[in-house]
Parts: sequence; structure tokens; C-alpha cells
Amino acid sequence: MTTPYPRVELGDLPEIDVFSEEFRAAPWEVTSRIHSPNGLARSSRGIEGLTYQSAHTVLGDRRPRIGFDEMYQATGFDESSPVYQAAVTSINNLEGDVHKVLRETLGRYFTRDFVQTLRPVVRSIAEEILDGFVPGEPVDIATRLVGKIPSRLFASLVGAPLGDAEFLEKTSDALLTVFYMDNANHEVVEKAYAGLAAYVEDLIRVRQSSPGDDVVSYLLDVERSGRITRHDVIVNVTALLRASTDTTAGQMGLVIAELAERPDVWERCHSEPGIIPAAVMEAVRWRTGAWSILRVVREDMNILGTPVPAGTDFFGLAVAAHRDPEAYPDPHTFRLDRRRPKPTLNWGMGVHYCLGKPIAQVEMEEVVRLLTERWTGVHLAKPLVTDGEPVNSRPLTALIGHTPR
Repeated sequence: MTTPYPRVELGDLPEIDVFSEEFRAAPWEVTSRIHSPNGLARSSRGIEGLTYQSAHTVLGDRRPRIGFDEMYQATGFDESSPVYQAAVTSINNLEGDVHKVLRETLGRYFTRDFVQTLRPVVRSIAEEILDGFVPGEPVDIATRLVGKIPSRLFASLVGAPLGDAEFLEKTSDALLTVFYMDNANHEVVEKAYAGLAAYVEDLIRVRQSSPGDDVVSYLLDVERSGRITRHDVIVNVTALLRASTDTTAGQMGLVIAELAERPDVWERCHSEPGIIPAAVMEAVRWRTGAWSILRVVREDMNILGTPVPAGTDFFGLAVAAHRDPEAYPDPHTFRLDRRRPKPTLNWGMGVHYCLGKPIAQVEMEEVVRLLTERWTGVHLAKPLVTDGEPVNSRPLTALIGHTPR
């Protein structure tokens, strides 16, 4: 990694406390006050990439690994655990030819053409949920809306009954606590994985005898061709759930909450629906869910002038990078007219760039489209309550007041 940056020793990097209340409240204000010649800082958990360039440089490099093994070890799972083995052998963590085969196999469900076919499915799911709300009554979208849409869509994609969506939603919530790297979540993750693995195996048995037009049936066909194994089918269906449900729900809730605080943008989305994609992505930039993205340095390497030893944890601070003026001019202004803005970092970069980003975007766009068609006078009826920072921010309570159109 060649750079024009001056050499800065690891011990000379500035320090940052990413667990402080000040950082939780306004991370971009904290990082803007830190003078770092290469956009790096030290924290109690490793190295932090404070700028778009520093975060992008490492996230897009093939040498650091994604760090699932560290996450699961920190949550109390060793290499003998089925939970650990499922995580490190899934598409999210594998590399090389095996990762390429799995990515190509699953890629058919993330092409632009296929994803566009999901728009009416997402809208139908959202309409059914919204039809159950009392018109004009404030709605806590965090508990009553955003979690239900990705889980029902996932059920549809894998050929599961829609009645299983609540189980899938709760299971995804539990599995993703592993990102907090806290041994206190060991039992929650272990129980959730055992339940999901059994569920997926039952689903496989059903699809073997009664195949359909769904992800599981397709993966079983690929298994029969010899390109993947039964283990690949099981762990990657569980990985898709983990990646597609809770994280999408959290980001969707943050996007809706952000737009609810901008009634002028909300009304423009209603009158000019063509701006909805730009409004969604600007809201993602402004209030991102994935605050920090882990990579583990596998070999001694030079990161923008700083020698970093193997085994170091690196965190790309997307929440700060998204307010970097070098990447986003006028970064503290919510703008719908950004011309070809840099991609946000919350879906990662490089070989492990999130396959599910196009589906997540479609889900958010269609839900915003439907809400702006039905609701006006939107506002946060109570202050937004979030949790999970500085790893994954998600709304716990997002009470939206509105008037029916």
C-alpha cells in the first residue's frame, strides 16, 4: 500500500475514546477536532480510521481479514463450537476460490434485474403492515414496522411461510449481538444459532421433496451439481438471514426517522418520487447504522504511513467518514443534489462488499415511497432512542407522528 503520507509511528497516533458519551452524541464533531496527518487514531479496541480515505483504504484492501473469528472468540466461542465453525466458513468470512464460488452462486439473487422484481413484493408487505395501523395515531416504527419488512421478505426469498417472519426477526436480532464482541451475549447467540440451524435443516427437507422458485431450492440444485456442499447450503442460508434482516431494519428505521425530521424533504419525496433514491442514500450518509466496520490486520503492513503489526484490529469509522469534507463537500448539509457521491462505507468495501446492499436500498426506497404517499405532517413525537454505538446504531424507539393524506 504505497502512500504519500509521512511516517507516523503507531504510538504517536492521537487517541480517541469511541465509547465516551461525547462520541456517542456527535462522533463527527469529536473526530473533526483530532489532528492526524493520515486520518488514523488509537483507541482502547485498536486503530480507528477517522476519514473516508483511511477507512476506505483498509476496507478495500484484500490483506486484512473480516474478523469473524475474533468476534466469535470474544463472544466465548472456540474453534470446536458449531456456532464458530458456521461463522468462519460462511460467505461473510471465507476468501479465495471458495468465497468466489459462493458469491457467484448467490449473486443471481442480487443482480439489478432480480432486485427490481422485489419492489412490488416489498410494497405489498409494507401495505399489509400499514393497513393495520390506526390512521393518524403515532407509530413506533422501530417496533411495529421496520423489523417486520426484511424478515418477511427473507421468508419469501427462501420459500418459508410468512408466519415464520417473527421467529426470523428475533433470531436475527439475537445473532447480531456477536458484533459487540461481549462474552455476556454467548448464551443468546448460541441458542439463536441452534434454533436457526434446526429451522434451516427442516426447510431444506421440505424443499428437497417440494422444490420451488426460492433461494434454498436453488442452492440444493447447485449442491447436486457438486459446486457446493450441504454444509455450504446451511451456513449460507443462516448467513443471509444474519446479514439481511436486523441490519436492514436498523438502517431503515434510522432513514425514516431522519426524513421525519425534515418535513420539506418528506414532502418533496411525495411530490417528486424520483428523488427518493437520493433522499434515502443521503439519509444513510447522515445517520448511518454501521458506525464502525472491523478488519483484522493479518500481516505487518503500512497503513498510510503508519507501520501496523499483524493481529491489530482496525475499525473503519463510517459514521465519521460520512461527514468527511474531502469525500462529501458541505458534509454537514443534507443535500439531494450531490452529483455521483462517493459510496457510503456502511456496506463495506472490496471483496467482502455486502451483496445485499441493492435489496436493502430497494426495501428502504419502497417503504419511504409508501409512507410519503400515505402520511403528511410527519415528525418525531418523542426523541429518537438508539442503541449499539459505536458498533451498529439502531433505533429502539422511533415514534412518528403524522396526519393521513
